[in-house]
Amino acid sequence: PVDAGASPTQKPRERPPVVYSLSVVEEYDHDPGAFTQGFLHDRACDEATGACEDIFYESTGLYGETSVRQVDLKTGRVLRRRNAAARHFGEGLAKWGDELIQLTWQRPTTLVYNASGASLPLIREAKTDLKDGWGLTNDNASLIATDSGHTLYFLDPKNLTTTRKVDVLDGSQRVNYLNELEYVEGEVWANIWQTECIARIDPSTGKITGWILAYNVWHKEMVKSNALGLLHEMDVLNGIAYDGATKRLWITGKKWSTVYEVEVRVNENADLFNASSGASFELQ
Repeated sequence: PVDAGASPTQKPRERPPVVYSLSVVEEYDHDPGAFTQGFLHDRACDEATGACEDIFYESTGLYGETSVRQVDLKTGRVLRRRNAAARHFGEGLAKWGDELIQLTWQRPTTLVYNASGASLPLIREAKTDLKDGWGLTNDNASLIATDSGHTLYFLDPKNLTTTRKVDVLDGSQRVNYLNELEYVEGEVWANIWQTECIARIDPSTGKITGWILAYNVWHKEMVKSNALGLLHEMDVLNGIAYDGATKRLWITGKKWSTVYEVEVRVNENADLFNASSGASFELQ
């Protein structure tokens, strides 16, 4: 219904984003040395038996540590791995057909790997028309990328050129630092760099429809990492993977020891400002 107090020429007020919280369903081991930059779910199937296992594909960053990996979901064991040349700083990752496409930081360079190869061989280097690479996902029609700012870029998977772009807004406020991405049931979900927030974005308009607060999961990980002596200065939330067939969702972060399977629920009482940014870790 239209706001009763609005004049006939006024637009109805936009509905504010819904605030969500996370509950942990299951925990899985994750390589704490992995500086996670891209993260997605897939299945590896045995051609002879038809049996399939849940896996993640993961992109890691940092100069001299950049890689693409296939990881067993249940154990966290790295099944296949391809290290990139030391000049590359890996970023977002998406699977397109039988190829894994990895962005690189502060460059238009894109690394393309054979997802079916025994060691994920590098097929070629390509270039986007972006100056920087951060997050990457796809909607089965286009690749969707970010470049550290507030824009989603829709790329032609064949030549990696931008065919469309949309600014991401919470009301009239631009939302910057869109990082690791996942396409979930018609929405783009984006980690916001150095926060414990995930933005749910309508890709047709760029409007944020919801905020997922992941502070409780982040804090759980910090307690675990501290106990293991694995705290890292950049161990921020940065990894979303989704299985559309089973509706399962996982999150992880840079240098995290754990991948968390989580469920999303509406949080009517959340304090978005206090729970979403600049959190500091203190042992209780």
